[in-house]
Amino acid sequence: MEASSTATGVSEPRVHLVKAGAGGFQFEPAELTNVSVGDIITFEFYPPDHSVARAEYGSACVPYEYTGKDKAGFWSETQWVETTSDITHWNLTINSTEPIFYYCAAPSSCMGKQMVGAINPNSTQTLDAQKIAAAKADFQVAPGEPVPKEASSTLVAAPTASSQENLTASNHHSSKLSSAAIVGIVFGGIAFIALCIAVLFHVARRTRIGHRAALLTPPPNPAGAHLISPGVCEIPPPFSPSSTIISPYVYPYSEYIHRIPHNEQPQ
Repeated sequence: MEASSTATGVSEPRVHLVKAGAGGFQFEPAELTNVSVGDIITFEFYPPDHSVARAEYGSACVPYEYTGKDKAGFWSETQWVETTSDITHWNLTINSTEPIFYYCAAPSSCMGKQMVGAINPNSTQTLDAQKIAAAKADFQVAPGEPVPKEASSTLVAAPTASSQENLTASNHHSSKLSSAAIVGIVFGGIAFIALCIAVLFHVARRTRIGHRAALLTPPPNPAGAHLISPGVCEIPPPFSPSSTIISPYVYPYSEYIHRIPHNEQPQ
C-alpha cells in the first residue's frame, strides 16, 4: 500500500482529533494547520452540551449558511454528555484547503467564552481575529434558530424571529384546517348513520303495515254468498219463506210391502 501511494503521489487521509469541552469552554487544539483534502477531523465531546457549527470569518457566533445565499455549513447538533464515560464523537471530512472556522453553540460558549476553532487559518484570516469577533458579537444562535430582527439586514439568509412566528402561525392555521376537516368527517359519518337508521325504520314500518293489511283482508267469497259490502257477506239461510223445498218421503219398510195382484184383489 505504501509503494502504491508513493508511486502515485497520493497519501492516506489523516485523522485529526479535536476535544470539545475537555478543559472547559475550549477546543483542544483550537487550531489545525496543514489539513489536506480528504482528511478527517474527529470531534470528541465532553460534558455537558457542546457542539460544532461552521462560522464565517468575522461572524463568529452565527451559522455559516446565514451569512449568504447558497452557503452550506456543517452542524454536529448538540451532544448531550453526562459523564466522561459517555463521551461522543462526530467526524468532519475536509473538502477544501481554504480556512474553515467553527464555534460551539452551547449557551454563552461563543460570545462569553470565545469557544471557537480554525482549520487551515492563514495570515489574513486568523484564529485570534475570530476570537475578537466572538467577544464583540451581539448575539449567538445555533443552526436553525432565528436571529434578532435588527440582524436581518446583514444576515440575509438567516431566519428571523418574525419569520419563525409567521411559520408557526401558518402551521397553527393548517392545524385548525385539519381539525375542521376531521370534525366535518365525523359529522358526515354521524349523518350517514342517521340516514341509514331512518331508511331501516321506514322499511320496517312499511313491512309492518303490509302485514296488518294482509290480516284485515276478507277471505274469498264462498259459494252462494252475496257480497254486500267490503268485509261483510250474506249467506241465505237454509229455509226461507220465499222458497219451497220438496223432499221425497219414503215410507219405512215400503220395499217390504207385499203387493197383491190386481186380479186377486177382493171384490
